[in-house]
Amino acid sequence: MRSRTRVVAASLLVGAALMGWTTPAAAAPAYPKPGRCVDRTDVLGSALCAKVTTILKRDEKATSDEIAVAVVPTTGDESIEAWTTGLFNSWGVGKKDKNNGVLLVVAVDDHRVRLETGRGVTKRLTDGEAEAIVDGVVTPRFAEGNYQLGILAGLDEVRRELGHALPANARLESLAEPADDEPDSDYVSGGGSGSGYMPDGDFAFPDESGDDDGSGSGWLVLFVVLAGIGVVAALVSRATGAGSGGSRGSSPGWVRPAAGLRSPHHHHHTAWMGGSTDTSAPSFSSSPDTGSSFGGGSSDGGSGASGSW
Repeated sequence: MRSRTRVVAASLLVGAALMGWTTPAAAAPAYPKPGRCVDRTDVLGSALCAKVTTILKRDEKATSDEIAVAVVPTTGDESIEAWTTGLFNSWGVGKKDKNNGVLLVVAVDDHRVRLETGRGVTKRLTDGEAEAIVDGVVTPRFAEGNYQLGILAGLDEVRRELGHALPANARLESLAEPADDEPDSDYVSGGGSGSGYMPDGDFAFPDESGDDDGSGSGWLVLFVVLAGIGVVAALVSRATGAGSGGSRGSSPGWVRPAAGLRSPHHHHHTAWMGGSTDTSAPSFSSSPDTGSSFGGGSSDGGSGASGSW
């Protein structure tokens, strides 16, 4: 009986193989609506995408280059190369007469990424440079689970290679949220007035563990000394002002707030191309332009680079 059962099971398996019975692959997803930043996974989210769109649109206004990013769960049964080319041409990334478009596609569930370029930018962003961005900037961060930083740092590298100016206030990388396992080194947790971002330097808060090892008295002595110095400095300043006829009420330089405080999500980067000294912060509208219109560019799928993690 067992022998007969085995024969029947084997026959069914052979029959299935001959008939090509396999688990069907998921069909390729439909292309999303055009946008400078499109996210179907919530890796970036709508708020962050709006900020990315603002900066990429500002780049376009200054250079005419069109850069876009699409984050999707999967490209289904279609390769990421073919799907990206189809999306590139469906959207028309780049100006029609220049083909100066760049499209970054991330398929999160497939662990695949594609950076595709129009023929008009291949001299500024070669296939080798695109590969270096994918393999050296994007996928290493993806492998660490930091998708936001991988995407945004990759886009910044694209902008640098194209020759775009990257003032500090327009670096996409600075918009990324710190990874859960890699908290921002400049952030001091704990809440209250003692938490926040501190400038670089050997600063530390007093021990608040409750163990009295004598440090409390040291802090008290330091406070008294500083208070005394402050009183003496105030008396000297008043006497000097009275003698020289200086104006009262002007704030001494040492009490002015420091300028250029670091942004909450600041991240260091090695180098960046200058060119613009614009330090004004980009304006992020609550109802942002989705950047849905492109210039009619196209791609033959032959330029760019792909990667996995």
